[in-house]
Amino acid sequence: MSILRPLSNQRGDLTPGKVVSVIAIVLLLVYGALMVVPTYFKYEMLKYEVRSELGNAHYYKASEMRKHINEKIDNWSIDIPEDNITIDRGDYFVSIFIWYEVEKVFFGKWPYVFYFEIDYQDEVKSKDFE
Repeated sequence: MSILRPLSNQRGDLTPGKVVSVIAIVLLLVYGALMVVPTYFKYEMLKYEVRSELGNAHYYKASEMRKHINEKIDNWSIDIPEDNITIDRGDYFVSIFIWYEVEKVFFGKWPYVFYFEIDYQDEVKSKDFE
């Protein structure tokens, strides 16, 4: 069975209406992917960077960790207010919580807000800093 079989009529001819419909659907899917995928990619990369920073928490004070995370946020061009970043460091633990939202406008008229949250906790190997 041919892939184009559902698009053809009884004589086997491709109808222009069906071809245009398939092309329109493909273009809509590509447009949606171009709008959404970079946003989620930045989120996943920031999660990776925060997890990496958490793994090195025993080397840094909370203020230094905040500085490193802000540098990474700037590198990924993500707009996160300073109030949305919480770093809680105790003697034997560290917790990093970040939340932000990204608004995308589809076709110039339909806004949609994506909400993202990063929440990691880990034990600190030593309490030499803080």
